[in-house]
Amino acid sequence: MSKKKRISLIVSLVLIAAIGVGATLALLSTKTNSLTNRFASTAVIEADILETDITDPEKTTSTGNNYDLEPGQSATKDPFVRLAKDSVKSYVYINVTGLDDLKGQIDTDIETVIGAGTWIKVSKEDTLDGIYRYFTTVEPGEDANGNAIPVDTKSLFTKITYSINNHGGEDFSENDIVLTGLAIQANNVKPADADTIANDANSWK
Repeated sequence: MSKKKRISLIVSLVLIAAIGVGATLALLSTKTNSLTNRFASTAVIEADILETDITDPEKTTSTGNNYDLEPGQSATKDPFVRLAKDSVKSYVYINVTGLDDLKGQIDTDIETVIGAGTWIKVSKEDTLDGIYRYFTTVEPGEDANGNAIPVDTKSLFTKITYSINNHGGEDFSENDIVLTGLAIQANNVKPADADTIANDANSWK
């Protein structure tokens, strides 16, 4: 092959390669938009534990009552949980301490209420003290205009009685009855799983 033909062939190959590169660079392409996913929840649970204020029976108290009773005398003590109007459907619990220390001296009708099935003992100790779950899930109600309103559970017990066997003047100041409420979401949660959470001491801190 003559030098002139070789040069012509090389030039032709270079042109073919250049065309090939140009064709590759000319392919159509596009970039899509990006999807950004952010996660949040506006769901809330708000609840209070309340009882009748013995100094003004038309009102409730969120701090408790101080009782001054004669032997054999009873007074209203009706602790219940109020679920706020914006709350999701919930399992509701009350944790009670102090009843066992006072049994036979300061009595309540808690055993009658428990026997009626309104509250269910979910902690394992065989005592009056412990954790109780309301017999059904609780969710806010609606007024006549369809607006959400708070809803109350029934009382865990209804009265407290200073035993007739006492002599008056006993100092029970070291043996307060303390009640604390807890609400746990009910949607997507089984009762047994909610009970496990309620039995975790960290849930009450």
